[in-house]
Amino acid sequence: MDAAGPAEERRLEAGSESPTDASAIPHATASLPTASYPTASERPPSDRGALAEEQPARDERPETTTVQNTPERGIDLGIVVYGRMDDVDAEAVRRARGVLIADLRTRFPEFRWRVPLIRRPELPQPTRVEPVALLQHGVEERDVHGWDFALVVSASDLVPHYKSRAMAVVARLLDLGVLSTARLDPFAFDETESEAGRLELMTGRLQKLMHHVLGHLCGLPNIDEPDNLMFNLQSVGQLDTMHDLTEEQVGQMREHLVEIDDVRLEEVRGARRSRWRFYLRSAWINSHEIFDAVRGAKPWEFPRRLSRVTTAAVSSLLVLMITAESWELALSHTLPRMLCLLAIALLVTTVFILQRQRLLARREHRRLTEQVVVSNISTVLIVAAGMASTAALLFFLTMLTGVGLFGTTAVGGWAGHADRALSLEEHLLMAAFVTSLGLFVGALGTSFEDHYDVRHITFVDEET
Repeated sequence: MDAAGPAEERRLEAGSESPTDASAIPHATASLPTASYPTASERPPSDRGALAEEQPARDERPETTTVQNTPERGIDLGIVVYGRMDDVDAEAVRRARGVLIADLRTRFPEFRWRVPLIRRPELPQPTRVEPVALLQHGVEERDVHGWDFALVVSASDLVPHYKSRAMAVVARLLDLGVLSTARLDPFAFDETESEAGRLELMTGRLQKLMHHVLGHLCGLPNIDEPDNLMFNLQSVGQLDTMHDLTEEQVGQMREHLVEIDDVRLEEVRGARRSRWRFYLRSAWINSHEIFDAVRGAKPWEFPRRLSRVTTAAVSSLLVLMITAESWELALSHTLPRMLCLLAIALLVTTVFILQRQRLLARREHRRLTEQVVVSNISTVLIVAAGMASTAALLFFLTMLTGVGLFGTTAVGGWAGHADRALSLEEHLLMAAFVTSLGLFVGALGTSFEDHYDVRHITFVDEET
């Protein structure tokens, strides 16, 4: 560090205060799928210097002047540059980070902001990349360094799932954002700009996009004011007109940051002696955050988003509805028994999808933290609510089909009651039976879903 020179001093002044040593980073098993790129512990020594270059050791921070009311609380916001970038892109990231730090320290002076910048040039850089693949890398870096938030920046274009294009995605459940410089670059639209003009334009756009993503991570919604940093972006040019936040928005962010900055449960002595007690306490403390994560994932849209699952379930519904044995079997049971079958189907299919898609954070090589607990509980609730939405759709379609499309005489004959029409309870029995089997078939249909789709739907709640 003594030979770091002026370049290192400039980095220190920019606010990189979190200690790291890439050679000491353990392998982290994230809550997202295992990707093909090398983990931190597998990187060759020649690549590990990229981390140490940007982050000085904690005992080698530049001296600062002690003033009255010096902030004692701290927020860690890590920025990870994924893959290689050209010189202009890399410099734009560095400058945007500096502007972001200055703005955060001005708006929220009561917090001590630590914004380390980590470069990972050894990682692959395809032309287009799935956002959840970058989220995987961000989860590893966040857990290794203990950050509160993480932003992953890449020069690759992001593959959109909800819109026609995506400059950034937000995963509040993971406290992560992924940003792409591909569409921020004026060269992408054949605009004529000098290198200096290109750098200035990209710096401004990137720091505003960082503000926008951080605002979402702090719970701010999109609004329809073009000059606001939380404007609902539809094109890259609209970034140029976004400038500020309202006092109300700053206040909302401050409230969220105060919660983030509180002492974490894992930092309390003896809190992790009992795993289940730790889970229960974390769930109670973060109940509001868990609720927001589930609501942000919009699980009621799962039947539409997971089209293969819904198609498989509806197909089974149609087959069962025209089978006499199905009616006879369903009506031979009591309604409480059929409702128990439906509850078991919901439980089993939820567990199957969680395991099949590897959506939960695993224990290996990772300590139990509030972030992990909130992520796991929210993920379980999101998947369970998504399957419940699918069940509600199947139940409604079964009732509608049974009551409206099948003649009561024919169905009564199938069920051994040709002399009378079926009662409402008997239709409910059939609906519960068909819905239960449809859920099992639909869960098997997740095997045919693109594994990125399921993770994107579960973790990503905003595409910008």
